[in-house]
Amino acid sequence: MTVLEPVAETQVVKQNRTREIAISALIGVLFFLLLQATPDVPGGFDGYRHVKQAWRILAEPRAMFSDPWRVAYFWPKPVDAWFGYEALLAPFTAILPLIAALKLFSAIIFGGIAYVLFQLLRFLNIEHRIGWVVVILTGSSVTLCRATTVRPFLLSVLLTLVAALLTLKDKPVKLLLVSALHAVSYSMFFLAGLAPAMWLLVRRDRASLKLALASGAGICLGLLVNPYFPQNLLFDFLQAKVVKIGLDAHVRMGGELYPVNSWWWLPASLIIATLWVSALIFRRKSSAASNLFFLLSIATFLGSLRVGRTADFFVPFAMLFAATVLNPYAVKLRGDLKYVGALFALICGVNVFLTFQYGRTSPSLDRFRGAAEFLKREAPGELVANAQWGDYQYLFFLNSQNRYMIGIEPTFMYMNSARKYWLWQHMSDDEPSTCGREFCADAERTDISRAVRDELGARYILAEHIVNPRLEALLRQHEGVQEVFRDASFSIFELAK
Repeated sequence: MTVLEPVAETQVVKQNRTREIAISALIGVLFFLLLQATPDVPGGFDGYRHVKQAWRILAEPRAMFSDPWRVAYFWPKPVDAWFGYEALLAPFTAILPLIAALKLFSAIIFGGIAYVLFQLLRFLNIEHRIGWVVVILTGSSVTLCRATTVRPFLLSVLLTLVAALLTLKDKPVKLLLVSALHAVSYSMFFLAGLAPAMWLLVRRDRASLKLALASGAGICLGLLVNPYFPQNLLFDFLQAKVVKIGLDAHVRMGGELYPVNSWWWLPASLIIATLWVSALIFRRKSSAASNLFFLLSIATFLGSLRVGRTADFFVPFAMLFAATVLNPYAVKLRGDLKYVGALFALICGVNVFLTFQYGRTSPSLDRFRGAAEFLKREAPGELVANAQWGDYQYLFFLNSQNRYMIGIEPTFMYMNSARKYWLWQHMSDDEPSTCGREFCADAERTDISRAVRDELGARYILAEHIVNPRLEALLRQHEGVQEVFRDASFSIFELAK
């Protein structure tokens, strides 16, 4: 070997790294453009409340810390398990409109995910890294659509992958810091410790134990520095039980909390499923790194069967495992890969198009603007009984002055008071009366306006014309109720004291 060979090799590595940084930046830009399919938040989910909370950190910190979410029946004390995410997002809200700030921040995270994937694939000596990154990011229309909802789990995916990379590179101090940042930023705080824990199972040596302890210490640190400690820790533990409680009690839950339904997930993630199953079949002798991603893919797959949102983590881990197993075959079949690549590119393109269409169909924020502004102007600080829990995200974003009956996750209202939850639920279901149980006997039924005023403590009811026509008709006929606002989408009713 000549002296020039290592120099040339170093230059190639630098060129590859520069190219991967450029490609990751381009992916972030393209993701930002994909988010422009709607002027609103794609999907209309929790992104609204998180970016509003980030804004409140700077604009109204005292009010934010005393009552973070403005939800009457959520948690007995102030709590915010996503504080770190919102603190990182806050500077963007100071210089940009809130929705633009959220989209830009999420695009940076998405580009960061691409770059970390490049780093992991390079560390694993995988060829065709660009193809693998594209498959991981766009090979499932489900996870790509969910990524466009611009929520804290996107940062969690990034930090969990960084934790895996630092584990492989044996960087305990950096792993501690990343684990701490993750724990203060996401309610599933333990995810950053998943790779170090699995690495300990694989290696069972002193170095892997040191990494696992470093990650554990970082998680503890992150939980402790959250300004809502210890409520954040109690909330995180109870959230782990939400799915079972909700299913057992027949309580309405967010769709991501239900188990993955294979009948729709498989065709929506055909590339991912094909490559992962192929890797399971062709797995023979494997390295420690391959075993790590095998265990991570199995763990997150089982988690997805219980809670659908875990699939966001299954996809990258499953594909990193597949890359380690299938890379030798890809090298041997290099000449035929162009046909497979063309097919995969077509499927990924379809997934991007479907995601674009999904963004275009997002609920319009403007539908809620009139009702939110009326409440802020005419009933500041009043508790509002929103008949649909999903309306909360938009209302809170537009008006954080009022308090709302229910939001974030209905199961927490049920755990606060089962009776109050069912009083609300029957109203939400557009029934003519309500009671404090799932099934109402005739003698138990009571007038909705009376239940809302006397037991739920609200003076205002917000109803959507399309969803609650019977409720609106009943309230208009009630002597003690006045319709004080009406537009094309909503009516607001004031209840007599």
